[in-house]
Amino acid sequence: MTRPPLTLAVLRAQPTFDPHTVVVSRDDVTRYIALTGDDQPEYRRPDDPVLPVGLHPMLARLAYLGGHTMPPGGVMLGQTVTLHAHLHPDRPIRLAAAVEEVTTSGRHPRVRLRTTATRDDGTLAATVAITARWPDTDHP
Repeated sequence: MTRPPLTLAVLRAQPTFDPHTVVVSRDDVTRYIALTGDDQPEYRRPDDPVLPVGLHPMLARLAYLGGHTMPPGGVMLGQTVTLHAHLHPDRPIRLAAAVEEVTTSGRHPRVRLRTTATRDDGTLAATVAITARWPDTDHP
């Protein structure tokens, strides 16, 4: 099944996204470390490892894309990651996202999104605020 693009029209019609749960495995963390070189001891603790901070923006993207694809031509203008608690591999992570603002004045539309990642015990672990220039596929 082909996933539809996340257009401005979709963002306006669906300002909140269905929360969904993901699990990042220890193998995923190992691949992340191999790709980035970001290898901290707490990522590999045998008893209670934590997810690398660099994975939080990727989780944020999963939160708002959901069943969509990102249309080509967007530009990330800003991103703020606020960590509230650690996330852990092999445990469920609840992702949610909402559109805070869509601005179409000016030459390029801008979108502000806020995503959250919550641990399986209900603890808010991370908030990511994103500002992006969004491709205007609604009016090519």
